[in-house]
Amino acid sequence: MLSANSPFGILRYRAWGMLLLSLWAFSCGDSGEKRVREASVQTPTSEIDLLTAKISEDRLNAELFHSRAVAYIKAGNLESAMTDVKIAIGIDSTKAEFHFTQAEIHFAYRRVVESIKALERCVALDEEHIDGFVKLAELEFYIKNVQKSISYLKKVNEIDPYNAQAYYIHGLVLKEIGDTTRALSSLQTAVEYDPDHYDAYLQLGLIHYGLREKISEHYLKSAINLIPESTEALYALAMHYQNSDNIEGAMDIYYNIIELDVRYVNAHYNLGYLVYEELRDNETALKHFENALTCDSTYATAHYMIGLINEEMKNYSLAQESYSKALKFETNYDLAIKGLNRLDRAPR
Repeated sequence: MLSANSPFGILRYRAWGMLLLSLWAFSCGDSGEKRVREASVQTPTSEIDLLTAKISEDRLNAELFHSRAVAYIKAGNLESAMTDVKIAIGIDSTKAEFHFTQAEIHFAYRRVVESIKALERCVALDEEHIDGFVKLAELEFYIKNVQKSISYLKKVNEIDPYNAQAYYIHGLVLKEIGDTTRALSSLQTAVEYDPDHYDAYLQLGLIHYGLREKISEHYLKSAINLIPESTEALYALAMHYQNSDNIEGAMDIYYNIIELDVRYVNAHYNLGYLVYEELRDNETALKHFENALTCDSTYATAHYMIGLINEEMKNYSLAQESYSKALKFETNYDLAIKGLNRLDRAPR
């Protein structure tokens, strides 16, 4: 698995309590993988300076310009990286790796179409460029060209039948088209070929969670072992525990998530819900819901829960205010309307 400093990424999904949201995970093959892993280490200025000195003595050396482009990527200077890779391609347009690097930079700017075009040039020059075909499969999947993605995956399989990333992408494609059984099989193969494939473990955990299967816990813990600070994997595991009536386990993880990301709104909200529903501690529940609103003041359900608790505590004016705010942010919110109707009938 690769450093999050890579310009390249792959769609993955974050889930529970809300709609699945697409996020970027990071992956690459052999040559690209080595480069991107190095990107997590601060590039010494001296590396760029050294290459600059060499270029000043040999201004027609395409490899030097490409090497400096890669160094600029590591340093986070994408504009200079693009300038150098364009010069490298201008000097020698026959090098597949130059086009692959250009695709990386385009992707860093979220220019997906331009990235795909650069990758197409890459694989046209090198018909066995694994990284190029894998990235094409990823990006075609991202823009919903499922058949093109599958065709590139077939090409990868012909070159390298043990490519874990290809099986991972295939799992995402199968999940997208609703073939859950085959998706699980493909994702399982991905972790067999690459036991450190965080994203595949996460997807296995999420799919099994959706199926309400206990093995979800195993896969989510495997993902967390690889990236202990992954709030998405932690949140999914907390939801698994919550729905399995392991309330203490769920709450412990929600607190852990908040330590990692104090603005993780769903962790605050879920703590409030569990404290209210399971522990019957209204005062503490209110604090958690208020924390959720600090993260997102438009969170209608949090406003509603604050209104409900205040109604139970006979703080009717506060309850009315919260129900009204819930309706402000979610028109026709049925529970908030019912709450206001109850308040109209409540003795004062």
